[in-house]
This record gives sequence, structure tokens and C-alpha cells, in this order.
Amino acid sequence: MIRDLQNLSTDVNNARLGFFDTYKFGYLGEVNSNSTDYPLILLLPPTSNFADVHSGYETMTLEFHCYQPLIKEVNEDTGQIIKPQNATTSLENTFDALLHQFRGTVNVLVRNNENKYVLQDGWNISRLSHEFNDDLVSITATITINKLTDCLANQSYY
Repeated sequence: MIRDLQNLSTDVNNARLGFFDTYKFGYLGEVNSNSTDYPLILLLPPTSNFADVHSGYETMTLEFHCYQPLIKEVNEDTGQIIKPQNATTSLENTFDALLHQFRGTVNVLVRNNENKYVLQDGWNISRLSHEFNDDLVSITATITINKLTDCLANQSYY
């Protein structure tokens, strides 16, 4: 099982390229370090129960936490941050950007690993603002995937 989690973590890390600057596989306590580049995607270890590992697939419930500082308007001439006129619009733009980046990551994960993972059911997305007493905005996404094994793929040829 440890090998499978490491493989999944490697696949997520490869899929996030172009969408998130930093990837971590671990726990929430690792998020607010001074060396973290944002946007960040954190995958908590799966919380599902593997009922039958020999049946050809394993169901995993994954919890992703995505973080980004609040998007503020920047003066193109000076590069200085302008306090947004409407804080609600700025927050919505940040949420939308995080969700777009997360969708892109999951699409790449499934497309590049179509013989390994299949999405199951829908996603549960929740939004949080001002995480960790900072200007961080986050979304938490819970998705369920089936991890396919080589045994299942090989059986389809017989």
C-alpha cells in the first residue's frame, strides 16, 4: 500500500505542473512555512478503507487542499498592489482561479494515467478565506477515485 500511495503522489506532483507552484503530500501543519511558494496543492493521505485489494481495483477518497494568497489588482505601470475596490469580487476571483487550477490538475492526472485511475461520482468542494491568519484563500476538494491494477487491465485481453 505504501508503494501505491507513493505512486499516486508522484502522479499528482507531475499533473500539477503548470497549475500549482508547490505540491506537498502530507498534513495541514506543513502549509504555512515561510519557504512555501503559492499557489500550493496539498494532498492528505487517503482516508478510505481498502475492502478487497485483490479484486482488481481499490477505491480511495482523496482530500486536496489548495491555497493561494488573495488576488489583488496590480498597477501595470508600477507593479504595486492596489487595494481592491470590492473585496468580495477579489475573493471570488481567487476562488475561481484555484478551482480552475485544481480542475486542470485532475484532468491531467486522469488523462495521463488513464490505465491507473478512474474518477468516481462527483467532487465535494468547500471554500475558505483567511486561512492560518494570513491572506490565504483555499478550497478543499474531496474526490473518490478507483485505482486500477495491471491485473484488471490484463484480464480484459483474455
